[in-house]
Amino acid sequence: MASGNEDSYSISINCYARPSEHQGFNRFSEVLTRSMAHLFQARTHWGKVCPMDAATVKSIYPRLAEFQQVSSKFDPDARFRNDWVSRLLFAE
Repeated sequence: MASGNEDSYSISINCYARPSEHQGFNRFSEVLTRSMAHLFQARTHWGKVCPMDAATVKSIYPRLAEFQQVSSKFDPDARFRNDWVSRLLFAE
């Protein structure tokens, strides 16, 4: 999420509703993610609710192309990717 010598901040939100009642929480997460990425280049935690799209990822990760090259070098058959990771990090 953060590295280097710059200050960083974290915002945590939780949902205690039943999974069938998460629609409002999911929509709120999408709006929060998009607005914070646009305003502050904020990055969503990959292991939590992560409603980013490929365009947002590309805009907030300036070294994404470098990551793609390293990943392709060490995982040429994409065995450590799933459909979500492929859509998000390797979209053309």
